Amino acid sequence: MNIRRFTMVLGFVFLWSTASVPYAHAIDFTEPTVSKVTPITATYGAATTFSVTYSDGVGVTSCRLLNGGVNMGTMTLSGTTTGTATYSYTPTSTASLSLRARCTDAAGNYTAGTAVTVTVSAAGDTTAPAVNGVSYAAGPSDSVTFTINASDAVGISSCTLYVDGVSQGAVTSEPMLYTYHPSAAGTVSVYATCVDAAGNTGTGPTASVAVTYTDTTDPAVGVLTPTTATAGSAVTFSATVSDAVGVASCALYIDYVSQGAMSISSGIATKSYTPSTAGTIISFAICLDAAGNSGTGTPSSVTVSAAAASDATAPSVGVVTPTTATVGTEVIFSVSASDSVGVTSCSLYIGGVSQGGMNIVSGSAIKAYTPSAAGTVSAYVTCVDLAGNTGTGAATSITISSSSTSTTTTTTTAEESSAVEEAAHNTLIKLACGVIAYATDPCHAVYYYDGSRHAFPNEKVFFTWYQDFDDVIVVTDDFMASATLGKNVTYHPGTRMVKFITVRTVYAVGESGELRAVASEDVAVSIWGSDWNTQIDDISDAFFGNYEFGEAIDSTSDFDPDAVEASVTNIAEMFTK
Repeated sequence: MNIRRFTMVLGFVFLWSTASVPYAHAIDFTEPTVSKVTPITATYGAATTFSVTYSDGVGVTSCRLLNGGVNMGTMTLSGTTTGTATYSYTPTSTASLSLRARCTDAAGNYTAGTAVTVTVSAAGDTTAPAVNGVSYAAGPSDSVTFTINASDAVGISSCTLYVDGVSQGAVTSEPMLYTYHPSAAGTVSVYATCVDAAGNTGTGPTASVAVTYTDTTDPAVGVLTPTTATAGSAVTFSATVSDAVGVASCALYIDYVSQGAMSISSGIATKSYTPSTAGTIISFAICLDAAGNSGTGTPSSVTVSAAAASDATAPSVGVVTPTTATVGTEVIFSVSASDSVGVTSCSLYIGGVSQGGMNIVSGSAIKAYTPSAAGTVSAYVTCVDLAGNTGTGAATSITISSSSTSTTTTTTTAEESSAVEEAAHNTLIKLACGVIAYATDPCHAVYYYDGSRHAFPNEKVFFTWYQDFDDVIVVTDDFMASATLGKNVTYHPGTRMVKFITVRTVYAVGESGELRAVASEDVAVSIWGSDWNTQIDDISDAFFGNYEFGEAIDSTSDFDPDAVEASVTNIAEMFTK
C-alpha cells in the first residue's frame, strides 16, 4: 500500500516519500469509472431521467446524483461490475443544474464523474411575474432596506427597484433585497419590475416612502495607478472615488506623507507628482465626504526607475553556469543580470555565436540549450538596459561530454533528460529524498517549473491548482540548481477571497491574478452568499509584492467567480498574462 502525505514547512508545500507496507492479501484500491451525466437539457415541470454508465472490478454498490455537490438522491443500478445508473428528476425552476454521479464499489472506493451543466427550459411560459409591491424597513441611520415581493411559476430571474423613477440596479437572488442610501431626508416614490426565466416582465404598484438621512458611510477609494514612474519626470496618479452624497476632497499620499489636494472629476481623483529618486514608493489616496467621513485607498507599490537619459552605466552580467553539459541533453544556462535602471534584454553566446534572447526572471537571465557535439566551448552573455547601455559577462569554458559514458552516468542523464522533457510541458518538480529525511529537508519542497522554478507560498495556494502530488517529477540536484528561482505561484483566480493580515480590505483574485477589492458586505453576499466570510484566506504581508491590484468589485455584475476560475486552466497562463 502506498501512503502519501504532505508537510507545510517555512511557507512551502512538501511531499513525503512513499514507503511499501506488505499485506497478507490483495486490497482493492481502484476507484470505479463513471461517465458524464446525460442528457444535458431538461424542461421545467417535466420529469427527466438522468443516467451514467459505470464499471468496477469488484462491483459498484451505490451511485448518488449530485447537483453542485449537493446529494439529490440514490440512483437505480442496472448491474454490478458494469451497468447504467438512473435517476428521475422534475426541475422546479429554470435554474441550470451542475450534475455528476458519485459511485462507490464494494471495497469502499468511490469516484465522481465530470460535472456537466444541464440547461432547463421555461417550456413556453407566457405568464408575467406577479409583483405584489415593495415593503421596506429602516436600516441604519443612512439606509432603508426594500424587499421586492414577487412570484412566478417558473421562477424570478431578476427584479429591478426604481426610486423616483431611477433604476437602482437588478437583484438576481432570493430574497429580493435592496439597501438604498438616500441622499437627503424626504419622501421617495418606489416600485419594482421583475423578469422570469422566459423573459416575461411584471410591474408592481408604486408606494411613497418617507426616509431619513444621516451620513455615516465612508467614501470608496480605489487603488492608485500607474504603478511605474521615472525619477525626475512628472506622473499623474489617479483613483476611482465614490460616495452616497459626493466626495468633497481627496489628498495624495506618497510614503504616508500628504502631497496635497487632488482634482476630482467624474468619479476620478487625480494629481501630478514628480519622484526625485529611483526605487520603490508607496502611494494611496484619502478622501472625505460632506459629512466628514474618511475613506482610504489600498496602498500600492510604485516602481520608480532612474531617468534613462542620464544613465551611462552598463548592466552587470555574471558568469554562465553550469559549466558542464552532455551531448543531446538540454541544459538550462543562467547568469545573474542587474542594472540601476533595469535590464531589458540578454543574449546567450556559445562559441561566439548568438543563441538568441534569454528569459529574464528575478535578476537572472536563463535559456535552454542542447549541445550537438562533445568538446569545450566558450560561453558568455550580453545584456542591454533601458538607456541602451550594453554589458558583457566574462567568458567561461563549458565542458560538453559525450552521451556514451558509464552505465551510472547514462542512467542519471536519462532521468534528468526525462525531467527536463516533462518540465518543458510545465509541471511540478522536487528533489529525491534519502532514506532519512527530516520534515525540514529541502527534498520535500515542490515547485512549479517552466524554465524557472516557482515556489508555492503555502498549501492553500497549492490546492487551488492541484488536487494531489501525483504529477510531481523527481529531478537531480544539478538540474534543480540550474533552475533559477522565479516568482511565487499565486492563488488560482476565482477560487478564494483573500486579505492581508494588517489590511482590512477583502479581495477577490481576478483572471490575471490581480487583487480586486470587494466594495461592501452587500456585494460579497450577492456574489458568494451569506457565508462569504468563510471563503477568505489570510495572506502574510511578506507576499504583498506577489500581487498587482485591479479595479474594485462594486456590484454583482462586476465579478463571476465560476467564469473567472474557468478562464484560467493552468499556472503557465498566469506567467504570460
